[in-house]
Amino acid sequence: MDDYPTDGFYAYSLASGYDLEQVRAALRNVEGVAMIDPYYLTINGQAFNSGPTFVVGFRHDVTQERVDALNEQHHVIVEKISRHTPSVYVLSISQSSEFGLLEMANLYYGIDETYFSHPNTAGSLRQTAYTLDDKYHTYQWNVMQVIGNLGTASVWDFAGLTDSLVVAVVDDGVTGHYDLDQARILPGYDFADDDDDPSPGDSCGHGMGCTGLIAANHTIASQIMSAPDYSGVMSLNPHVSILPVKIFRDYRCSGQGVSLYSTAEAIHYAWQHGADVLSNSWICEFSDIVWMAIDSAAIRGRDGKGCTIVFASGNDAIAYPERMSWLAILAPVIGVGACDQFNDRLNYSMYGINLGPCGPQQRIVPAGNHLVS
Repeated sequence: MDDYPTDGFYAYSLASGYDLEQVRAALRNVEGVAMIDPYYLTINGQAFNSGPTFVVGFRHDVTQERVDALNEQHHVIVEKISRHTPSVYVLSISQSSEFGLLEMANLYYGIDETYFSHPNTAGSLRQTAYTLDDKYHTYQWNVMQVIGNLGTASVWDFAGLTDSLVVAVVDDGVTGHYDLDQARILPGYDFADDDDDPSPGDSCGHGMGCTGLIAANHTIASQIMSAPDYSGVMSLNPHVSILPVKIFRDYRCSGQGVSLYSTAEAIHYAWQHGADVLSNSWICEFSDIVWMAIDSAAIRGRDGKGCTIVFASGNDAIAYPERMSWLAILAPVIGVGACDQFNDRLNYSMYGINLGPCGPQQRIVPAGNHLVS
């Protein structure tokens, strides 16, 4: 037995001489076995399986009666219907079905009544991660890298920073601290635990780091003894409000996140709850439902004016040169790469013809006297 790649699933290697389909057929009727399917490796070597559910987008002209008839015909169970896109269903296979989940997803993909169908995987969502170290505010050169040479102009030298915008940080959670007043953090949602507490776990800091760079306000409280090392930090805009949208579980802060369906729901949540900007420092495998959610935010967000959507280009340039995350090359998205203080692209930062700006990513203090690299 290998390690299990996702919650509740155990991974076994098939012994030489055994046929996979025969083994699957034999195990389907074993008591206690709810599902048996292959698991796969992403291009980055991350293991994931197809999961217990799949996502189907039915064509808008298909009636509810036809949808119900198809689901009954193929012995599938309706688990969820999207609140934001009513033609999108999360389905599971019943015990009476003769197909595995991947085969069923492919079957629905091939019929005329659907736009798309794919497994609702939960193992492919990954943060574009960083490491933390303890340094000082003087290292925060990133806000000086606005125009010209390093240190010649600061973001604080420009007008317009008094506007109150709402930035949704779609990540592993956000909470207030001495450089970020809790009053500027709006009520958000935790799509990992399905509750209204989007605060990060004890070992999670990715979303906090991103938020600090966006919104930390160098408060007076950060200059007194209660703050570690008197380490106040000023951000790119200390007047924005933060909408925390949590898509990573506390015990997987640097690894897997929620399902593709829940990821899409999180994006819908962000634009429907007033976000002007969506900040996304994570990647996932291609998904139609996530793509549709991004399009909805770009078209329907901000009362029809459209949200600004930012995605990291990805951190796998060494292994995959001249490629970017599919999320970063979508038409409504600003794909952002990483550079150092000398304006040179960092060797791990993914790039291509669709790359937008490159932002500073090494030796930055996001908040609380932590160094991002």
